[in-house]
Amino acid sequence: MLKSTVKLKAIAIAVAAIGFALWLYTGVRMLATVQGNYREWMLLAGAALAVGPFDAIKLNYLKMRFRLGDAFVIIIALLYGVPQATLTAALLGCIVAIRDQKEENQPWNLVLAPAASASAIFISVSVLSKLPLTGSYYMAMVGLVAMTYYLLFSGLLSLGIVGYSGRSFKAIWQERWAQTFLSLFFTSLGAIAVYGAIKNVGFYAFVIITPILFVAYFTYKTYLDKVEASNQHVTRLAELYLSTIESLTMAIDAKDQITHGHVRRVQVYAIELAVELHLNENEIEGLKAAALLHDIGKLAIPEYILNKPGRLTAAEFNKMSQHPTVAAELLKNVEFPYPVVPLVLHHHEKWNGSGYPAGLKGDQIPLGARILSIVDCYDALRSNRPYRHGFSMDKTLGIMANESGTSFDPDLLQRFFKIVKHAEDKIKLLDVPHEVACESDELMLETEVAYGRPTLAPTAQQSVYEDIAAAHKEVLSLYDMSQTFSSTLNLAEILSLIASKLSQLVKFSTCVVYLADPDEGVLRATHIIGENNNLLARHTIRFGDGISGWVASNREPIAGAHPQGDFNGIHHEALASYTNSLVFPLVEEGEVLGVLSLYATADICFADDQVRLMELVARNAASALRNARKFEETQESALTDRLTGLPNSRYMYLFIEQELNKAAVHGYPVTLLMLDLDGFKRVNDQYGHQTGDEMLRDIAKVLNGQIRRDDILVRYAGDEFVAVLIGTTMEQTQDVISRMQRAVEEHTMVIRGKAVSVGVSIGQALFPDSGRTLEELLMIADANMYRNKDEHRERDITLTQLRASR
Repeated sequence: MLKSTVKLKAIAIAVAAIGFALWLYTGVRMLATVQGNYREWMLLAGAALAVGPFDAIKLNYLKMRFRLGDAFVIIIALLYGVPQATLTAALLGCIVAIRDQKEENQPWNLVLAPAASASAIFISVSVLSKLPLTGSYYMAMVGLVAMTYYLLFSGLLSLGIVGYSGRSFKAIWQERWAQTFLSLFFTSLGAIAVYGAIKNVGFYAFVIITPILFVAYFTYKTYLDKVEASNQHVTRLAELYLSTIESLTMAIDAKDQITHGHVRRVQVYAIELAVELHLNENEIEGLKAAALLHDIGKLAIPEYILNKPGRLTAAEFNKMSQHPTVAAELLKNVEFPYPVVPLVLHHHEKWNGSGYPAGLKGDQIPLGARILSIVDCYDALRSNRPYRHGFSMDKTLGIMANESGTSFDPDLLQRFFKIVKHAEDKIKLLDVPHEVACESDELMLETEVAYGRPTLAPTAQQSVYEDIAAAHKEVLSLYDMSQTFSSTLNLAEILSLIASKLSQLVKFSTCVVYLADPDEGVLRATHIIGENNNLLARHTIRFGDGISGWVASNREPIAGAHPQGDFNGIHHEALASYTNSLVFPLVEEGEVLGVLSLYATADICFADDQVRLMELVARNAASALRNARKFEETQESALTDRLTGLPNSRYMYLFIEQELNKAAVHGYPVTLLMLDLDGFKRVNDQYGHQTGDEMLRDIAKVLNGQIRRDDILVRYAGDEFVAVLIGTTMEQTQDVISRMQRAVEEHTMVIRGKAVSVGVSIGQALFPDSGRTLEELLMIADANMYRNKDEHRERDITLTQLRASR
């Protein structure tokens, strides 16, 4: 494409100036030499201007537009001379330019078209009129004038457009005029017919023959319009067919979030390579369709596999590897007029035979499939991934060069290297450049290194549609599982949900969720569903023992192993029927939380899809278990006093509210004791807070040792404690109070060589006699505690006075 420069604009202005100068010159000359036949040429000029706005024939598929008025301009030139023809041509150019301005919106054409028309007819007639072509040779004269006029007009107008558009002369001329030679033929025929009639019969033969020509023209135009309408209908149907295929592929493209735009880019690369290889039109059309449809089999692949940001597991890779076979099954009933299905089926085959699904080698792989293999991988390496940016073109070509003769046809790869830069330029014009994530071919290449070729069982035609339905059902089930797991943080509920949701996805005889007890080094059967659950209840397996113990120790799943090692210590013939197992570790943040074990009898076999599903379920389950455990730990921490390890006041409010409600229903008493240490402030002030904290920890243990398992002792605040006694009588309560006070008084701490002790004042309140709410009980117990403290103080004073009197 040329740049618009001052020089080019000067040429355009010169074309316009010369044309208008010739127009002015011929106008002055015509006025100076007016002849008596001016009425006749004006009648012809009127006819030219009348039909000027109309196209003789307009064929969109040929990009042709024929000007009827040009025939009359040529007749005027041959009958009446250059001035009249130049004036008519200029006026005709103005009319046509005004017509085209409505469609093309090119103001400069209003100046260039009249100037080019005037210059073209002036030059062609002035030169050709000197040729000795008269008499019976008038047909040749008309043809030459028409040809010269056509070439000059199209050339001058294109030259003028160059200066204003900045485009090349060749590009403009080819776009607007290269396919209009048929226009010249029809223009010449019309001019010859009218010119011959006037020349041989007289001017008024024009009046007779022109209507006949117009009837013939409109008849033929009507026929061509119908042909054009039919062609446009066929074109629209073809476009609809192609757009339907493209819409389907775009839907598949959208399903895979990391391959957006992949199929369109692959199609561009494939077509460019096909053109470089000089494939025939049929082969190119087949490659076009195959490039669009090569990933249609991904309809049967769950989205979580398609969009997985990391490396695929063996089971996930095996599932992904089924998409070419599924695609071929879906497409084989479509009657393509060119080869498509073999290309789609084998686009993941490798040159050395290590590809899939058939393990074809070398030239056994269809040529189109080898092309797709190259361009498919190239686009994958060039595109972004969640875990890396797309590679540069040079790096990508280097990676692929290392696979020459292994993954790719060496000759085709070299030819692709030749055209890749040109193809990249075309990709930049698309609305899906290399700015988005793309297909996981490179990821699959890495996976193939680890797992080798997948083992793909033959797929029956009807199972393809079942696979598609199963993929969507699987995604919905996993989504439901994730939503359910996130709905609770209760550990028991989580365990129950894991087992119940598994039963919807995988067939088994018994499912056991073992939770790890790292302190004792064992797995405990915590939740069981299915057969023989009573036999496995409270069953434990040491780390490293049996299948589940090995999985817990090594953090690796096991599929298909005999499970009898898990049942050591349980002697029952029912467990002997288990012959198959599927065991996965529950690992989160590097910690083994437990093991998920499925046991099956001989009539149940775990398929690859079930292994893959278990991998995903185990990951989700481990995350849910981890969250539930953290919640319980957090909840326990929030309800526990950090210093003494006793429940705190927050827990007390929760516990007592529930206990009082139960006591009210069942009619048993609840006693609340308020305890406050006597002399503790003196210890704190004299020996420091660290010694005081140690004293509080010791007293907490002493007090807690004086109550039953069902009762609770709470650190209320500072050196105050609350005890809740369930179902005790007044006598029993008094006994507990006496034991507590005696135990505290007898407990001493040696501090700096001196024995130090404290006392405790205790007040009580009884539900429901003293009050029916926690606030009432606390208030009464607190008042009784201060009364008890006063009694202790009076007793201490009395003892002091007695000692002094002695």
